[in-house]
Order: sequence, then C-alpha cells, then structure tokens
Amino acid sequence: QSPAPTLYEQQTQFTGHDGAVYAAAFSPKGDLIASGGYDKLVMIWNPDEIKPIDIGDELDGTAEADTNHTTLSGHSGPVRSVAFSPNGQLLLSGSEDNALRVWDVVKGESVKALRGHGSGVRTCTFSPDGQWILSGGQDEKIRVWDLQGYQETRVLHSTVFTGHLDA
Repeated sequence: QSPAPTLYEQQTQFTGHDGAVYAAAFSPKGDLIASGGYDKLVMIWNPDEIKPIDIGDELDGTAEADTNHTTLSGHSGPVRSVAFSPNGQLLLSGSEDNALRVWDVVKGESVKALRGHGSGVRTCTFSPDGQWILSGGQDEKIRVWDLQGYQETRVLHSTVFTGHLDA
C-alpha cells in the first residue's frame, strides 16, 4: 500500500489544453470540472477518471495523453471564464472573442452564442436560480442576459461601481 501523499505532492494532472489555462470551475455536485484556455477551447473533466501521474513516464516522454475529457470548440479567442448553471446541466464560457457561449453539458455542444460586449468577456456567471446570466467585459460594462430568451436585458456601465482602475 502506498503511503499517504504529502500536502505538496502532486497526484494527478489535467492535460489537454495547448497553452495557458485561464479559468476553471467545479460543477454544483462537484462531479465535473470545466476549464477554459488560451487555445480557445473549453474542456469538461470527470476528476474520478483522471489517472495518477507516473513521474517516470513523464520524465522519459512515454506518458500517454489524457483523453478523459470532452472538448468544446466554438470560440475564436481565448476563453477567460467558465461557470456551471446551478443544476449543472449548462456551462457558460466567456471569451476574448467578445462573446459568451452557453453549452449543453450532457450533449457537449453549444446551445447559444451571446454577443453584445464591445471587447473581450472577462467574467461570467449564472444567477442562483439559473434564470439569468451576468457578464463583465473589457468594455467596462456589466451585461445581464435572460436565459429563457437568450437576450440581453440590461447594461450597467462599470462607472456605477467605482474604485476599479481597469476592466
């Protein structure tokens, strides 16, 4: 039996993105992890299916590529934010392509692209009841979207929220 890992000992790694990973989020039940990155992709992982690291294989270059994830493509810019809906059935991603995408987690496909920001989307989230989407962008605007009709309902200029010196 292997000894218990120490606090600083890496046990697994999620590999698949080509470049920096900018965002990661747990699903509400904690059974999935979503990530978004520089490679313009969103990936969905089941942490229970991630294999432990074999340091020897890593060092000699014989480690197998991790294929235990679903890859979602559709953004034309790096993905800066990801968020699961409260019921875990939908995933939201915000990108430097000025758009948000709503994804069906089970089907692994894009449901809708939401456009309205004048520059990159830096953050996005669902309301606690799952009926609304909130996004913030480099255009210094916060946008509120109605999930039922996939339409923008409000725009709040960031000057309403004073104190920040950047997007």
